[in-house]
Amino acid sequence: AAERFFTFFTDTIRNKNTRAAYYRNARRFFEWARDRGLALKEIKSFHVSAFIEELSQTHSAPSLKQNLATIRIYRTAPRLPSDRKAAPCRNSDAV
Repeated sequence: AAERFFTFFTDTIRNKNTRAAYYRNARRFFEWARDRGLALKEIKSFHVSAFIEELSQTHSAPSLKQNLATIRIYRTAPRLPSDRKAAPCRNSDAV
């Protein structure tokens, strides 16, 4: 999953500042999930909502939107063959 995410971001986001911001957002979300004992395949929409709600205490609306966009991009990135057996989320499960 990490390889898919990295490849997708480096191949599709040309601007290094945007790529860096999305990387920070993704890392923040994955650390948040890890700290709660969530594996990627266990993440549901209510987890994303809880993350955004927590983030709203310290971040502006544009930052929240960018964090959501990061999560959406991760979910829609093409799967690598190694990800097919353990897909992190299904379309109906999150975001």
